[in-house]
Amino acid sequence: MLRCSTIRLAIAVTLAGWTGSGATGQSPAGDQAPAPAPAPAAPGNVPNAAPQPTSPVTVKPADLDLGYMTPRTTVDGNFVLTNNTDQPITIRVAAPSCTCTTVDIKGKVIPPHGTLEVPIHMKVPAAPGRKTAQVKVLYEGLDTVSVLNMGGEVAFPVRLTSVDKGNRTNPYIDAHTDPARTKGAIHAQSIDGTPFTVKSLLGKPPAYVGFDPATDSPRSEYELLYDFSDSTCESMPRFLLVETDRPDARLLDMRIRHECTKIQSKIPWGEYRINAGVARAGTAVPADIQIKRAGTSRAVSVSSGDPAIAVGIANQVGDGDSVLVELTLAISPTAAVGLHAFPLTMKVANPQGQSIEDSILVYVIVDPA
Repeated sequence: MLRCSTIRLAIAVTLAGWTGSGATGQSPAGDQAPAPAPAPAAPGNVPNAAPQPTSPVTVKPADLDLGYMTPRTTVDGNFVLTNNTDQPITIRVAAPSCTCTTVDIKGKVIPPHGTLEVPIHMKVPAAPGRKTAQVKVLYEGLDTVSVLNMGGEVAFPVRLTSVDKGNRTNPYIDAHTDPARTKGAIHAQSIDGTPFTVKSLLGKPPAYVGFDPATDSPRSEYELLYDFSDSTCESMPRFLLVETDRPDARLLDMRIRHECTKIQSKIPWGEYRINAGVARAGTAVPADIQIKRAGTSRAVSVSSGDPAIAVGIANQVGDGDSVLVELTLAISPTAAVGLHAFPLTMKVANPQGQSIEDSILVYVIVDPA
């Protein structure tokens, strides 16, 4: 059963050091005259180039590929710092780019011409798509800054991609650059090759390409048809929701990019929806949302747009820039079984006593008690 409440997000405003996080477009680059071709080298012997100075510290790997990352898990990575000098080097600080990444090497020493392993843990967000993070490492007595880059694709064990002219690459539907894509197909594929069944698409029985669920056995991949070409701006879905029977991929989501689905929020959310997964009626499930550029501001209250699901603040963790608000969703014992989608309204206050209120979409599948 699908229970949806439409969220109308107001135009972004500024709140005591915050900047609006509404969707923006990019202007095409202006025409530029081509740079003149370099003059050919004069004939004769060319002196040997001077050797390039060696950085005091080198990082391996230069970029750490974390591959596919399951939403709401923690992945581990490992870097190696090499000291290229004759003196020990002490790490003054290691600063992650977000609260999702943790590293503990402050005060550790890299011996002369030695190495130091740097284990890093990154909490994977709920939203599918490309996720990157970095850690900047500063050293005592050195101007050198080492940057540890890592990234991967957040994907459920069943990966959703759009089908465009035979290509299956984007983890979203791009109907912004081509409005004709309000009608088309998506590809749902089990990353590990395990067969599965699609139970619903946007709360309705799925329409397949080349598959008949009445006669064909479950497969590890499908093409599923969608059509919201007749939708108005009010009814155009912002996310395509797919329900499967895989225990580790029950509720999947896919962003729909369209002129009517731009999200302009008052609060700079780290994501624009909360996928709370699956919960049994009469139980509670955790969820969380990051607020960017929050400083020392904190959430002071939350309310649910679904009378069958109560939402409360369990904890808040800040790093001086962003804050991670940890929530609890309490499902009523009488909640209807099926997919629930509803607005969660949050009020956030800054140290000056100013507050702002905004809503974000939450969805969860409720199973029988």
